[in-house]
Amino acid sequence: MDIKKTVFYRVLRQIYFITKRVIPQNSASAEEYNQENKKDRENNTFYNSITESAIKEFKTQKGVFNDFSLAESSVRAFCYHLLMQKQSSAYHICEFGGGQSTIFWDILSNYVGIKVTTYEHDPEWAKYLQERIINKDILIRYCKLMQVEDDLRERMFSNPSESIQVWDSSKHDISPDQFKNPTLRGAFYNLQPSDFPKINIDAIVLDGPHGNGRSICFPVFFKYIKPGTLILVDDYHHYPFLDDLKRLFKFDILEERRYQNSNKGWVVLRIV
Repeated sequence: MDIKKTVFYRVLRQIYFITKRVIPQNSASAEEYNQENKKDRENNTFYNSITESAIKEFKTQKGVFNDFSLAESSVRAFCYHLLMQKQSSAYHICEFGGGQSTIFWDILSNYVGIKVTTYEHDPEWAKYLQERIINKDILIRYCKLMQVEDDLRERMFSNPSESIQVWDSSKHDISPDQFKNPTLRGAFYNLQPSDFPKINIDAIVLDGPHGNGRSICFPVFFKYIKPGTLILVDDYHHYPFLDDLKRLFKFDILEERRYQNSNKGWVVLRIV
């Protein structure tokens, strides 16, 4: 990387961390998160020494969990249940929406064997993550957002085995100024054949995109989601994501939390 790029990404990183620390949450929500994390640590809730070591290193490197990222408690619960699934090979995670969590997976990979494929629609942020991530097993896939209409989205759920064909034949462009619109409908990552996993996946982190299209993951990844697959859905209550999942799979909820002082929430579940 040349000097100009090095300086650019260093500045971008600092702006990102400063923005995440200063802007996102009011004092009430910050205190709620702090009290939750304190209680979890005191009670050893979802305690795993590997996870705790990775979280400590992540924070030492100025990583943050807050309103604009996954909650620390959600990461702790997700990792606890993932690492409970003992296996000799590396754990494979598919993450939709890159961010602070992607950087955390990179650090976690120093403590346990994991492979992560992260799908991100923002080209600049995807490029930054590609430059930032050290472990070659943490892959960042830039995928622009596309959109389908409600009736075609319904077809994808009605016949999930053909959902990729429906998506490919019906998708259309979205104006970039709509990417952060929380009411965006039918938007999902425009995955190419080479973007799909080449190996079985153990877990999914669903943190994007905005709007109700987040659950399009379920029919599109229908053949990859198996009994035992662990899924973390961030802001699961913003749309009926769990009702959508229930149309295709049976699952057990392992943990869910909602917050009083912010519109945040998360759920960790396992397909049965």
